[in-house]
Amino acid sequence: MTTLVTYFSASGVTKGVAEKVANALDADIFEIAPETPYTTADLDYMDKTSRSTIEMKRIKKINKIKAYYCF
Repeated sequence: MTTLVTYFSASGVTKGVAEKVANALDADIFEIAPETPYTTADLDYMDKTSRSTIEMKRIKKINKIKAYYCF
């Protein structure tokens, strides 16, 4: 059986962890990359209008909808 480690890393931190996991498991690795790369301004989590903040709010709303329909 082959193992695949997939990851998304906007700033590179998750990439490093994924590489360590893939090496430890002797697994293949695949990066999920955004169509438009993130800029430093996009990753300013303190800015309520930054891309990352807006995307996280969107994901939280989607998760609430999914959780609601699971019950």
